[in-house]
Amino acid sequence: MVIVLPSYSSSFLCRARSLALTPRCFLSALLSLGLLTLSATATAQTSAASATAALARQPSLDHWQLLSVQRSKANAAALQPLPVLVEGGTMERMHLQVRAADRHLLDSRGIPYQVLAPNLAATRPIEGLGRDVEYHSSAEISARMRELAELYPHVARVVDLGRSWQGRELTGMLITDQPWIRELDEPSLRVLGTHHGDEWSAMEVSLDLIETLLSGYGDDQELSAMVDNAELWFLPVVNPDGVAAYTRRNSRGVDLNRNYSYLWQSGAYSGEEPFSERETRAVRALSMTRSFSHGLSLHSGASNLGWVWNHTTEPAADAAFMEGLCEDYLEATEQPGFWITNGAQWYVTFGDTNDWSYGVRGGHDYTLEVSVERSPDPELLEELLAFHRWPSLDFLGAGLRAGVRGRVTDAQGQPLEAEVLIDGLDSATFSDPETGSFARPLLPGNYQLTINVPGHLSETINATVSEEESTQLSIQLSRDDLVDIEEASGLEANVQVVSEATVCATELVSRLGGDGHIRALRMGLSEPFELSWRPAQENTDSCVVVTVDPQNIGEAWQREGEWHLLFTEQNGDVIAMLHLGLALIASEPGFEVDALSLSGPTDTLVVTVSGSDLPQGAAIRLIGPSGQRALPTVRLADDTGEQISARFDASTWVSGLWSLRVFGRGHWVALSDALLSENGVISVVEDAAPPPGPLPGPNLPKGPIPQDDERNEDDEVSSDSGCSCSTGTLFRPPSGALMLVLALMIGYSRRSH
Repeated sequence: MVIVLPSYSSSFLCRARSLALTPRCFLSALLSLGLLTLSATATAQTSAASATAALARQPSLDHWQLLSVQRSKANAAALQPLPVLVEGGTMERMHLQVRAADRHLLDSRGIPYQVLAPNLAATRPIEGLGRDVEYHSSAEISARMRELAELYPHVARVVDLGRSWQGRELTGMLITDQPWIRELDEPSLRVLGTHHGDEWSAMEVSLDLIETLLSGYGDDQELSAMVDNAELWFLPVVNPDGVAAYTRRNSRGVDLNRNYSYLWQSGAYSGEEPFSERETRAVRALSMTRSFSHGLSLHSGASNLGWVWNHTTEPAADAAFMEGLCEDYLEATEQPGFWITNGAQWYVTFGDTNDWSYGVRGGHDYTLEVSVERSPDPELLEELLAFHRWPSLDFLGAGLRAGVRGRVTDAQGQPLEAEVLIDGLDSATFSDPETGSFARPLLPGNYQLTINVPGHLSETINATVSEEESTQLSIQLSRDDLVDIEEASGLEANVQVVSEATVCATELVSRLGGDGHIRALRMGLSEPFELSWRPAQENTDSCVVVTVDPQNIGEAWQREGEWHLLFTEQNGDVIAMLHLGLALIASEPGFEVDALSLSGPTDTLVVTVSGSDLPQGAAIRLIGPSGQRALPTVRLADDTGEQISARFDASTWVSGLWSLRVFGRGHWVALSDALLSENGVISVVEDAAPPPGPLPGPNLPKGPIPQDDERNEDDEVSSDSGCSCSTGTLFRPPSGALMLVLALMIGYSRRSH
């Protein structure tokens, strides 16, 4: 808003020229000065174009710049140790971001470069110029997904996957034919957008894929088949703080796509340790509850599609399949200049999403760069979306249909998290920890699969893969002399507190002997972690007390979540396995579960969870006295921030104490021993409580989520302090100078009267 008062302004200017500063002129001057100050402030706060132009005219050593260097192995090696961010480019040249103050490091190493943008903040798209198409803010994308979930409730569910460091929501969406039921035989696919906050076109393509899938369900045969036969997970904005500030990094100055654990390397922008950032931890948390077999990570800054590996030019065992799928995409898209590449052949990275997904979790994951400009002119968006809409959806469907699909259970039909080794491939696949389902995209041919689960007899299966559809397998493993866990309690433990759990099974103590082992493990993560134990009582051979010291379970970044408990004799023979029995719970997950209530008959028992700031779309699980895992038969539609409800079939529940676990916003919370099943009657244990927490510390973000009005601000993230500093707000208190002017005006006015 610009305020113009010609009478005061002209009076002041006239008197100033004649140097006749009369009392009236003095008052006019003060009014003019004050109002002009207000005018300048309002103009600076509401004109994004003026702010951007001012930034462009005033470069400084703190500004980030975009450079271009010749693509070569020598340049890539020379750039590796420098505090620069390689972000993409073309087939011939690499683009990189560097602080102006660090540009001399390239000069000192004789790396020739071109300056493409002397101030990256000035390249931020300007909104509000009357165009029909604009970029969304991250808050607007979240709101749009909620709107779509209301329009398509039969196939869409919004899931709160986490919060950023500044408290913005990481809003995800699950698209499947029964979004409120966990189907046991469906593989999971994943699409991530905008790890880098200045790559706005990536989040727009992600949102467009969601809208196309939902609007096409029921009309398009291929889209409908994909939705009916898989879970499709979308997180369009991984880095909402970076989007608000228009910076590649998050609000702590970390490049999120260098913060994953697989071959992570310490660097200027890779974070203090793997998964040091809330945003990447949210992606990891979701990925530990699912087995994602195929997916895309969307970026911009180039126009290509790449496959693993990204850390080495040595080809992955699946490279032939991956390159073939990328060639199909190249043929399908009409985007000028689009190309395909192995990731490391373009440039080498460490700690990125693709390599972690493939190397740790066994899922195929690709980087799709949707545009050479990170955030092209909004007027080009519609054309850009059209370039990637159907090629991307066809790409997801092709990965779903290719190869083998199956489900691993024990002899009682209970699902198992299994290692699936395929002859000739160097990266294992892991079945879903909760459903036992798995999928592995493969070229047509004959394959030998070996399925391994501790305490079970391994199974080897020959499978023939055709070109048309994936081969379906059903695998049931026999137990190898395991004892049955009869009772377990105290297995929901705080991730920062040493606690004890009690586990009972016939002859468990004598089978363990004095040198047996109890360990925590997850398939594919690492070797099992040793836990100390002792017999519960001198006169019993059944029960042991396990000391759960989280400090002894891996690194801090990998502790939270669910773990199997493995009981072995000294020689390594497995005595028992408690599948996903141990849950390490965050101290302050950002939401609280306080109580349970029950209603309805046992076979359609409604369990209502009460709490505060409960995540939207959270998952509810009940864990039985010997580790049984009960999933809801249906989720009810009246979820709020204060309660969530689900229906269970409790008619077959074994007698004993049952615990509640809730997963949402990237964290597990629990009420241990919250329900009692006795003689077919289910009741609430009144004194059930969450695992004890540590001494009070800093809270995670709670309360109102920041809105993304900051798109009109020129925010910069300081890589030195990790602070996100805003230079514009809707209102600021009057400055000291203006307050002085107003005081003089009031004083003069009173004196003159």
